Amino acid sequence: MKTEFIFVSDELLDGALVGSAPQKLNEEMYKNGYDIKRQSFIRSDKKEIITTLAAAIKRSQMILIIGGLGGSKNDITKESVCDALGITLEENTDVYSDLYERFANTQSEEMLHKQSAFPKGAVLFRNKLGSQYGFAVNSATQHIVFLPYADIELCDILNDSAKEYFTLYCDDKNTVTRILISNTTIAEVTQELSEELETGIVRIVNDKSYVCVLILLKKGSRTLGEKIIKKTVKRFGVDVCGIDSIGSEESVVNQLKKKKLTVSVAESCTGGLVAKRITDISGASNVLGYSVVCYNEEIKKKELGVREQSLKEYTVVSEKVSEEMALGVKIKSGADIGISVTGVAGPDSDEYGNEVGLVFCSLTDGKYMYTKKERFNEELSREQIRERAATTILDLVRLYLLALPGRLSEGVRIPAEEIERVEAFFEGRIIEQELEDTPKTEEDSEKEEQTEIFKVTISDEEKQPEIDLTAPVFVDVSEPEKSQNNGEEPPEDPFGLKFM
Repeated sequence: MKTEFIFVSDELLDGALVGSAPQKLNEEMYKNGYDIKRQSFIRSDKKEIITTLAAAIKRSQMILIIGGLGGSKNDITKESVCDALGITLEENTDVYSDLYERFANTQSEEMLHKQSAFPKGAVLFRNKLGSQYGFAVNSATQHIVFLPYADIELCDILNDSAKEYFTLYCDDKNTVTRILISNTTIAEVTQELSEELETGIVRIVNDKSYVCVLILLKKGSRTLGEKIIKKTVKRFGVDVCGIDSIGSEESVVNQLKKKKLTVSVAESCTGGLVAKRITDISGASNVLGYSVVCYNEEIKKKELGVREQSLKEYTVVSEKVSEEMALGVKIKSGADIGISVTGVAGPDSDEYGNEVGLVFCSLTDGKYMYTKKERFNEELSREQIRERAATTILDLVRLYLLALPGRLSEGVRIPAEEIERVEAFFEGRIIEQELEDTPKTEEDSEKEEQTEIFKVTISDEEKQPEIDLTAPVFVDVSEPEKSQNNGEEPPEDPFGLKFM
């Protein structure tokens, strides 16, 4: 069925209103099988509304008009359309009672009466989150649907009170598969899927800090679509961090629950975003018990046991401080895994000259330390750098939980004396002493040589880890009783698709 959207909003066109309603509406209607031909964005002007509607009626069978359904004088969509179609409005007493019970304290009676008026015989869609009901007017060949603009309310109506209505008129359900990929760029993904893009069912877009491959599966194209999904997962392997998911955080929470592990978080530049994204996922309370935002250097020392000497010698944005933050939050919280983020989100370099976009992310299980250094484009906004930093550490946790050390850069065995120092700090057994710069002795050099280093690399072509079997071996944290992984077993496949 040919479908058209008309968005009515002065605020949207003036830039005062920002929302994801157009994207949400497109996605939901596509899934319902509608053939979306056009979108129009117009002001709340009666003449403009009627002119746009008249053109839409000539070319589309399903017309959705979004916005302008409120109780203020500027909300004229409903009245304008009904005047143009010669339809009278009548107050629905049941709707008025519902709105009065919920909004009598925040809206005037005049506004409630206005929002309770609908064309006689209209199909009503209750808005349980707001005061603007949706409704539909049907003729023998066409359907005009009115919906509120607020994206949360819009999606709720589409998936709840209006779901059955839209199911009646769709030809066949479509599906949209979203594949989120990390550690790559749109250009790389586009190159790899160039032939698939020509099919017309693949879209590649940026989704916050991921590259998102949208696979639009219509009737008759599902076999091809499934092949593309498998090819994408096979090609990008463990960089595929979610299929139809929110992102790495969803995999992290699910894997932590599955393995009965907990994580604690220490954040500087991300300001609580990592913990926020984890707690967005249902069940996060079972895996995250402790999180601290520590912008201030004194808080890093007091709450996480970061050395004064480390802050002075390496600065707050450094691999050393990031690792001490991760170990500190792990030991203090008693969690199985400690993670940390420190960096410069902008808009300017920090007082030590660290450039915008420099970020360090660390993870420790109490034995090994994994740290990833990133230099994000300094032209990115503060928000974008924070999002990418949060994604980097969440992806580090995801890979660790999948027991894939080959993608974790470098893991270093934590010296026993460092663990003892941090434990003693939190137990109050010692007071932090500054380290003096003294020449290295022959004994110190021997100790350094004996420090266990776990380092693996991965081929860009094969996307498979090459493990040095003489080095300490990473043990799958989910099954500690099993023998150590010698690199021969395939990686765990969280998507139910085989890596061939």
